[in-house]
Amino acid sequence: MKLSTLVLASIFTLATPAAVFAGDAKVPAAAAADIKDMSAYKKLAEEALAQAKAGKLKEAHAITKKLEKAYDKGTKGLKKADAKSWTEIDCQMDLAIEACAGTDATAATTELNKFIEDLAKVK
Repeated sequence: MKLSTLVLASIFTLATPAAVFAGDAKVPAAAAADIKDMSAYKKLAEEALAQAKAGKLKEAHAITKKLEKAYDKGTKGLKKADAKSWTEIDCQMDLAIEACAGTDATAATTELNKFIEDLAKVK
């Protein structure tokens, strides 16, 4: 084999996503489990919920904004693999953020509970 052919083959191998070689193979279970792990977002939501239940909506709102940034940054794999679930959760999160920005602790509590329920649906 010529050196130029070998170099081109090496470049192709390094630059080509593994999915090309694997065909339509499913994502390994370990990788799938990682993109569906919602525990960090649930923990933040529960922290916001505790603040909302205590009537501390300013603190709850600050936590939900932190949650939003973490969710948007950390769930790109889920968004790609299951856009419908990702969008449903994201929309519910927006409702929770909006409720926490208001003055009704009961509404904030309700929306945060719904958000936590939506996270639990990701399996």
